[in-house]
Amino acid sequence: MFRTGIDVLTVEASVLDGNGQPVGDLAPRDFIVTVDGTPRVVRAARFYDNGGIASITHSGEAPATAPVTNAADDGRIVVFVVDRDSIAPGGEKAILESASSLLDGLGPADASGVLELPGSATDLTRDHQRVRTALMRITGSRPPTMRSRDYNISWDEALAYERRDAMTIERVVERECPDVRQPPGLRNPCPPELALHAIEMLQAGRARTQAVMANLSSLAKQLEPLRGPKQIVLLSSGFPFGQDLLPFYNQFEKQAAAAQIVFYAVHLDQPGTDVSARKTVSSAFGGSEFASGLGNAAAMTGGAFFMASGNGAGIFQRVASEIHNFYELAVEIEPRDRGAESLEIEVKVARPGLRVRNRRRVVPPPRPVAAGADQLSEMLQQPIDVAEVGVAVSAYTMRGDDPSTLRAIVGLEAGGPGSIGPAEWAFAVFSGGNVIATGRQKLEARTGPWTAAMSAKLLPGNYRVRTAIVDGSNRAGVVERALVVGLRGTPQIQFSDLLVGVADANGRLQPSSRVARGAPLSALMEVVSGEESALARVKSIIEIVPGGSATPVKRYVMGARSGALTAIVTHSVEIATGDLNPGRYTAIATPTLDDKELGKVTRIFEITARP
Repeated sequence: MFRTGIDVLTVEASVLDGNGQPVGDLAPRDFIVTVDGTPRVVRAARFYDNGGIASITHSGEAPATAPVTNAADDGRIVVFVVDRDSIAPGGEKAILESASSLLDGLGPADASGVLELPGSATDLTRDHQRVRTALMRITGSRPPTMRSRDYNISWDEALAYERRDAMTIERVVERECPDVRQPPGLRNPCPPELALHAIEMLQAGRARTQAVMANLSSLAKQLEPLRGPKQIVLLSSGFPFGQDLLPFYNQFEKQAAAAQIVFYAVHLDQPGTDVSARKTVSSAFGGSEFASGLGNAAAMTGGAFFMASGNGAGIFQRVASEIHNFYELAVEIEPRDRGAESLEIEVKVARPGLRVRNRRRVVPPPRPVAAGADQLSEMLQQPIDVAEVGVAVSAYTMRGDDPSTLRAIVGLEAGGPGSIGPAEWAFAVFSGGNVIATGRQKLEARTGPWTAAMSAKLLPGNYRVRTAIVDGSNRAGVVERALVVGLRGTPQIQFSDLLVGVADANGRLQPSSRVARGAPLSALMEVVSGEESALARVKSIIEIVPGGSATPVKRYVMGARSGALTAIVTHSVEIATGDLNPGRYTAIATPTLDDKELGKVTRIFEITARP
């Protein structure tokens, strides 16, 4: 969603030069856009590319000591749909491996998934290796020839049987039945078998097309409420197209426009030879003549159609080039557009020699969020980063007061001076695809930035935590990060993460990675042991090291205080920052037992200049 004061349509467009290479230096004035035939103003043009998105977000999982922030742009969604029933088993691995290369351009802010037809689905996830594994596990399931005799009838010839086209039927019989000889007086079985074969082929082909298109429409509907650019990549050996099947194509076209889907159809050109029979046989489950179904689905949605043979490496490089290099245009709309079910849109560029690909139809943006709608819950379901509100999330593991679990703290830093409050934020902790803990909190300050924290009781382990915020102007931010829950140290002495931040108006420590110069910086961690005598002998040293240096500029012995549980001692310190230059620092805490190091725990923070 573009930051603008007027209503706009968001449209993705790929721009390629004569060599099929993406062009990334166009400005809004270079685009010529018409909506239902009427020229419209392009207010903004944002170019997504491999390098740009990776550098804006983060190239890998952020260090555990640093906050994870959402990107300057929303994440992207890529879903692979594999039409298994059209793919002959045995030769699919090479082409699926090439298809998986599309994942290489996705970053940690992006989500991907797999839908097998028929078969299971891999839900949208930021774990792209999981999606790669799911792709490589898929096998083709094209059924064998339908009858005992192997006839090679094309789809058009099968339609001729349905139309009772005598000339075409006679030609097919002459070609397929030359060697059938029967004793005098017995009927030749070949012609009636051909007629039955044609009927079965039409029935199977139509049922298959309906199933594939219905699944694509259902997938697009599921993707509709999700933010960010969305792409579907269909891998198939094809399915029929015809006027009788047009309603199913139209439904997908309509749903793809509503969901703002960019559709890529890749036809897998597999040999049509039955190895056991050593001859070409007809099938309603894919083949070169069924490329028309894929081509029409792509054309109707303004998508792209490709023919892939062998391992298809070159084709998937072209698909990757478009998936990872495209413009997102903010196109001005008029009040009358809102009443339309969908709008026809055409995108051109003024620079000669360039090709543009974009969706044929778009749906007007929704009206403002209705009163009573729970936008925060909707945002918490987004599988990708959303960047209307800047968000930074930190995670900390503490011992807590429950002996059966640990206390995981989720720290939030969101918004800026221009953010409008009050705001509300929430988090959800995922184990696999299941939500196992949630929290929700209002932020009453009338303007940003906001700093807050909530906690959840969790067992030790590896999780994902997704955090969302909605401010007073209904702008939203979403970010997801890894959450590792566990204590450090030895079996005798354990210690928590290091929590740094500033005290709020009530004196409670609020985790924060940014501290204004001159404001007191607080740091604490918990030390845990079942041996009270050993616990009393633990001391912790904390050092403050500037970024790019190995020499501490401050060093303290942390104070120790006991709480309600005798097995836990909190080590804490308050650090003056008035003499620290603005910049990045690392706090390094080192607990010791009888002057012997037990380990180290760090936390990165930044000193900012006072406004």
